[in-house]
Amino acid sequence: MHYIRFTQHDVDDVIKFLEKDPHALQLVETNLFLNKDEALTFVKGLFSEAIASGVSYLAKTDAHEVVAVRLSTFRTREEAAEEAQ
Repeated sequence: MHYIRFTQHDVDDVIKFLEKDPHALQLVETNLFLNKDEALTFVKGLFSEAIASGVSYLAKTDAHEVVAVRLSTFRTREEAAEEAQ
């Protein structure tokens, strides 16, 4: 197993993982009251910012299959305040 930074090149593999793994979207579905398709659409909407942040990672098997995803980003207080307005 190895860990790599999430890039645009990995988007299709991540989508396949999210569609295939029955637990990958479960928390999003439960906490946001979404069905699986809605949860997938929601998470896909986070990809651009997650990739741009440079702090989102994938876990891949030696056969290059995605087995875990961590989407993350950084925002300053100023950025968050601007978005809130």
